[in-house]
Amino acid sequence: MKKRTTKTFIAGICTGVALMSAVGFSYAALTKIDVSTKPVSFTIEGKEIKPSDKEQQYFNGKQYVPASFIHQDTTYVPLRFIAERLGFQVGYDAAGNTISLKEKNMAEKEMKFQVLYPLQDAQSVIASPIQQWFDSHKKQEFTGTMKGEDGLYAAITRGQKPNGGYGVEVVGVTEQANKVIVKVKYTNPQPGKMYTQVITYPATLVKIPHTDKEVHFEAVN
Repeated sequence: MKKRTTKTFIAGICTGVALMSAVGFSYAALTKIDVSTKPVSFTIEGKEIKPSDKEQQYFNGKQYVPASFIHQDTTYVPLRFIAERLGFQVGYDAAGNTISLKEKNMAEKEMKFQVLYPLQDAQSVIASPIQQWFDSHKKQEFTGTMKGEDGLYAAITRGQKPNGGYGVEVVGVTEQANKVIVKVKYTNPQPGKMYTQVITYPATLVKIPHTDKEVHFEAVN
C-alpha cells in the first residue's frame, strides 16, 4: 500500500469541482493529512462504473486525481462522480463554502391520475382494502400512499373542520428522475364570507400508475 502526504487535498478537489464526500470531516485550508491510496472498484446496482478513462483516476475538470483514498479508516471518493450517476446535480458555492445536491434538471413527465374521491366518475370502483385505508385517515391530517392491484393510491386528508370552506384537490402529478410529486392545492374559508356551520372532513383520493419511486406531496397555490 502506498502512502503519500497531500496538502489541501480536499480543497484542491473542490476547486476542480470533484467534491469529496466527507460527512463530519472538515479541515481548514492548508491543513496537511496523511492518506493511503488503494485500488477500489465502483458498482451501482451490480453494474461496474469507471471514474474516468484512466485506471483508478478521476478527472476533476483540471487534472486527474486518485478516485479514492483512505484517511483514518474512512474511504473518500469524489462526490460529483457518485452523485451524478445517481441522478443528482452537484453545485459548489465558493462564497459560502457550501456544497449542494439537487436532482438533475430534466423535463418533468406528467403522469395521469384518476380522482376517486370526491367521486368524479359513477363507474369508479374503489377496492375494499383501499376504501378502508382511506376512511381510516379521513378524521386526521394525512398524506400517504397505498399500493393496489391496479395502481398506486394517494390520499390527502385534512381532518375534522368546523364548517365549510375547506378543501383539498390534486392538481397534477409529475415524475422526476428519483421521485414522483403529487401537487396539492389547499383551500380555506375566505375572511368575511359566511359558511355552513357543519362538521366536514375535506379529503381526496387519487390513483396513479404503479411506481417504485418515492412519492412526495407538494402544496401549490
